[in-house]
Amino acid sequence: MSPALRTLIYRLSGWPRRVLALLLLLVAVGAAFGHRAASSTDSRPAQPTVVAARDLPAGATLAGGDLTLASWASALRPANALTSTAAAIGHRLSGPLLAREAVTSTRLIGASLTDGLPAGLSATTVALPDPATASLIHAGDAIDLFVGGGTVGGADTSAARLLAENVRVLAVLPAGEGGTGVPVIIAIDRSTAMSIASASGSALLATVRGSP
Repeated sequence: MSPALRTLIYRLSGWPRRVLALLLLLVAVGAAFGHRAASSTDSRPAQPTVVAARDLPAGATLAGGDLTLASWASALRPANALTSTAAAIGHRLSGPLLAREAVTSTRLIGASLTDGLPAGLSATTVALPDPATASLIHAGDAIDLFVGGGTVGGADTSAARLLAENVRVLAVLPAGEGGTGVPVIIAIDRSTAMSIASASGSALLATVRGSP
C-alpha cells in the first residue's frame, strides 16, 4: 500500500476508514487470485500436435513424409488436433493445408468430415464439369448450384436454373476422381438432395457466395 493511501486511511475515522480498508483488501485478494490463475494457465504443458511438413493440396492422401509432430501450447492448439501421425496417414485432406498448419480430424475426409453438421443435413458429392470454376471453391465456402442445358464452356446459360442455394462445401477432390469433372462434397438436406438427383446427367454450375 502506498504511503499516500495509508495516510488517507488514518485520517478517516469510524466506518469510512473501515470500508476503505476492506475495499483495498478485496482488490489485493482479487489481484492475487488472478495472477495465480494466469500462472496456472501459462504453466500447462505443451501438447504434441500433428502438423503438415509441407504445403499439401486438397484431396492429397497423407503419407509419413507429409507430416511431423510439433509441440503446441494448450491455449493455441485446436481442440480436435491430432496427436499422432499414425492417425492421419492414409487419410485424404478435405482442403489444402499449409506447412506447419495443424492437422485436425475435420480436415480429413471420413466420418469426422460431417461432425458438427446440424440435424437434417448429410454429405453428398456433386461433379462440377468446369475445373476453372471448381478451383475457386474451397472447404467451408457457401455456394449456389445451378443446372444448365449444355456443357460448361459452351453452356446455354439462359436455360440455367437455381438448383440449391447457400450450400456448405465440406471438401473439394482432385479432378477426374469418381467420374468426370471435379468432385465436390457438400452438406445438404433431403429436399436439396432430391433436386440434385433429379438433375442427374445435366451440367452443374456453382457460384461462390461472398462473406455475409
